Amino acid sequence: MRRIIRNYPFSLAPAMMIIATAGCVSATPPSESPFAPRIFIDQLTRSQYVLRSSRGIYPPGLVLTKSAEGFRSQPYNDPALFCTIGYGHLVQTSQCDDSIPEPFRKGITEPAAGALLVTDMQLAEAAVQNLSPVTLANGQYAALCDFVYNVGARAYENSSLRDAVNDGRTEEVPTELRRWILAGGKVQPGLKKRRESEIKLFFDGLPEPRGGRVPLGHEVLIDIQAGEAR
Repeated sequence: MRRIIRNYPFSLAPAMMIIATAGCVSATPPSESPFAPRIFIDQLTRSQYVLRSSRGIYPPGLVLTKSAEGFRSQPYNDPALFCTIGYGHLVQTSQCDDSIPEPFRKGITEPAAGALLVTDMQLAEAAVQNLSPVTLANGQYAALCDFVYNVGARAYENSSLRDAVNDGRTEEVPTELRRWILAGGKVQPGLKKRRESEIKLFFDGLPEPRGGRVPLGHEVLIDIQAGEAR
């Protein structure tokens, strides 16, 4: 059994200090999010991208991720039976039991979960910075970071969405994002809502294109667990 927080590529000290003083608080029921953020799963099979800058996430982007993940004050098992807490923070890739780290056993406060999310999102930031080294507006950057946090860096790396972003074909971004709404082979309303929120954020302050060109074969929906078949 591998505990993610013991192999974490970034410092968790600030968040862990908050967790250590947390008591049990009531949790806001999370919106539909079938699996723990897949950015964590990537860490089990490959090295982490290097965070090139401390740009941080545009505040509306953090609001999006918080809303999509939902807040849980107590450790819980997601549908994949991974122990999770806060805003989708993966504690370990097994069910919650007595082996989970002591700071998480009594639950965490919302501020602690928010601090963890900021640190967790650095994984997505590093991936976006390395995989899409192009000029991105704050909303575009935040939307892509939320997407990568949800589906994983490997999925984004091998996606036609990434091709569209890197080639400057932003008119294709809405269509590409709307493909990623399957989990477990089924359309997930929570993912549909999340993709629409990402599109809105991506074009924050910019006119959203209408009727963007859909490349042949790119109309097929994609399962976030499997990634895009190319």
